[in-house]
Amino acid sequence: TGVLYGKKKWLSVMPPYMGGGEMIETVRFSGTTYAPLPGKFEAGTQNLSGVPTLVPAIEFLQTALEDPEIAAEQERIRDYMLAFFDGRDDLRLFGVPRRTMDKINLYSFVAEGAHHEDLALILDKMGIDASEAAYIGDSDIDMKTGVNAGMLTIGCLWGYRDEKVLKEAGAMCLAEKPEDILKLIKEEQ
Repeated sequence: TGVLYGKKKWLSVMPPYMGGGEMIETVRFSGTTYAPLPGKFEAGTQNLSGVPTLVPAIEFLQTALEDPEIAAEQERIRDYMLAFFDGRDDLRLFGVPRRTMDKINLYSFVAEGAHHEDLALILDKMGIDASEAAYIGDSDIDMKTGVNAGMLTIGCLWGYRDEKVLKEAGAMCLAEKPEDILKLIKEEQ
């Protein structure tokens, strides 16, 4: 919650810093038009349910990862998924570390023949503005896909690629640990 005060001549030429609510007049793949002032800067209802539940979800995951039964299930799923992708020509898996034991159960892949614009189209059909979504990943392909789809891109430094590769590929933010993701998303809002 807050107040925006500014001179009309400057507000008229400023781009919106957030999207949503009544600030959008039309949205098309060819471009977006914004409502006249002051509606241009009305970003809509705050995500009241998402903010208080993200931190407990991250804390739960950190605790769950220490549970031996959950760890065994994670290994089973990892082994199954890596075997599923192995040797396929129709799917290309990214983020495969040198050692199998270092792979976390998060899978980023490309279906041959699919294009990054398909992601924007899928989000559009779901009623989600790509500029309000974040693409979180650990590879240069993740960063390029997010950038090409018009999304905030967050590079994870605990994964497949290092800071230099992620930044060169277009990472707008970098997270050193899972908790950083929440902080980065809040900063970008």
